[in-house]
Amino acid sequence: MIAIRILLTLAALEYGFSPLVMDLSSSHVLNDAWPPHARFHVVWLIGVLLLLAIISIGASWRPSSNPTVSLQLALIPGWIALLPFFAAAVLLPAYGGSFADDPSAPQIMGINGNVFAFSIAAALQAVATFMTLRLR
Repeated sequence: MIAIRILLTLAALEYGFSPLVMDLSSSHVLNDAWPPHARFHVVWLIGVLLLLAIISIGASWRPSSNPTVSLQLALIPGWIALLPFFAAAVLLPAYGGSFADDPSAPQIMGINGNVFAFSIAAALQAVATFMTLRLR
């Protein structure tokens, strides 16, 4: 169970805390070129992601008479955070979105930094989900 807790914590740190660090910057929230309403939505999203991560980490590590149920519940916030990201990514053409406004946005191995980071978080989350579903 400790491995599941660690995986969920690492995933939560990625989807919950990295946006706090990365998006409270001149590329997003402090970007004067962004409409004020768009910046409002980013701050709101950062708060939602942070709270989901805190809930997941708390549920993962809290003492419980039924740790399997706690881990099952700890999975939910991560998927709430991650699945809409990938849905938004797939639907980019439908709403005219983009991963970045700046062509010099960070890329890792030729992949947008957000996509790369959230893919790692999703992989960690998926492994934790598989392991949790196998608990008896």
